[in-house]
Amino acid sequence: MAKQPSRQTLYARSLRDALYEKLGNKCSNPECGATENLEFDHINGRSYDPNKLSYCQRLIRYTKEAARGELRILCGTCNLAARKKHENGSFCRTEHEPVVTAPLPVDNADPDWTV
Repeated sequence: MAKQPSRQTLYARSLRDALYEKLGNKCSNPECGATENLEFDHINGRSYDPNKLSYCQRLIRYTKEAARGELRILCGTCNLAARKKHENGSFCRTEHEPVVTAPLPVDNADPDWTV
């Protein structure tokens, strides 16, 4: 019999899925738009050590960063390319335009999207 995920794991998955949905459920690179192999990308880098936080704590932090416009979703390919370009002083894939992000609107009517 397969082991059931813990309540914390289920909660973390629901946070992640809600955040993906709020951020569009696709790569934010306008020339890509992939819907698989998605990763969170911190536009300004991280100011903390993610290994010191639980997955739930990181997702709560990501939610706050997304509300401030500091987080986006990229596919693994675009995220890796952005990371490499950032190290070289550029931004995203050579054949892509830079990704423009804006703060998400805060929907006070949605209790699941609180910061």
